[in-house]
Amino acid sequence: MSLANTDLNLFKIFDVIYREANITKAAQALGITQPAVSNALSRMRQLFNDELFIRTSKGMKPTPLAQNIYPSVRSALKLLRISVDEGRSFDPTSETTFNLCVNTVSQLVILPDIIPELSFNFSNIKLITHSIQTIDLIKALNCGTLDVAVEHGINMPAHIKRKALFDDDYVCVVRKDHPRIKQQLTLKQFESEQHLLLVEQQCGYNPLEVALAEQNIKQNVIFTGNNYITMPPVLIAADAIMTIERTLAQSLHNHLGIQILEAPFKVPKRTTFLYWHENAESSEANQWLRETIINAVKNSRIITAQ
Repeated sequence: MSLANTDLNLFKIFDVIYREANITKAAQALGITQPAVSNALSRMRQLFNDELFIRTSKGMKPTPLAQNIYPSVRSALKLLRISVDEGRSFDPTSETTFNLCVNTVSQLVILPDIIPELSFNFSNIKLITHSIQTIDLIKALNCGTLDVAVEHGINMPAHIKRKALFDDDYVCVVRKDHPRIKQQLTLKQFESEQHLLLVEQQCGYNPLEVALAEQNIKQNVIFTGNNYITMPPVLIAADAIMTIERTLAQSLHNHLGIQILEAPFKVPKRTTFLYWHENAESSEANQWLRETIINAVKNSRIITAQ
């Protein structure tokens, strides 16, 4: 096989098919049509004189040859991307747009520090935050539509790098003039009072839900909502308890008339991570963005993850 007349894009498509194990998903990750991926696969089969991927009930299964060449293909693609990034130095005063997925609580920690800094010192840099479901985060990082993501702990493949940013625990909040709850909340009060439940749009492990179940603690939920904007007005109008992350509670306390009370039971702390693709590891622009986010967390008054 000679590389003289070989389309190197085929190796990128091979890499994505291998990881996605599905032609349709590979096309979505690459931002091209399914027939284009199928056509590329046909060309690769001719190039290697091997089927490479066999369609099964569990997806496209790589042949022994595909399994043998995959590590080398990935390594070569990584070296190419590093070479491109190293040849392009990053100037934070130049026009640059970064795409991020940052959960709501993390936005309260990061954005109040970053946005003024950009406004005064790096006005040509633009940030765009996206709301992306957990199941689609890996795909967005893989295909480069996201530069970084800031989320709670997620099961990620090895090629998605991460750094722990901060830990957050849970507290209970009520309106300041609650008729029965004053400066301390007992477990008996927690179980007897009404509750507002704020559910997250992202699916996954919820330490509060697990803690309540494990400790057999009852919660009389009268309203369940998933909007971080509408829940606080409901809270200050109702004689109810809402159990949320301390960072969010502190933000509400600074702007609304609520009390923050220690939860009368134990809930494990929740760690928030910064995620990025391994291909962006050596990118000066991505490094600058990651360092900016890390510094914003350090400048906040929350507990940095150890």
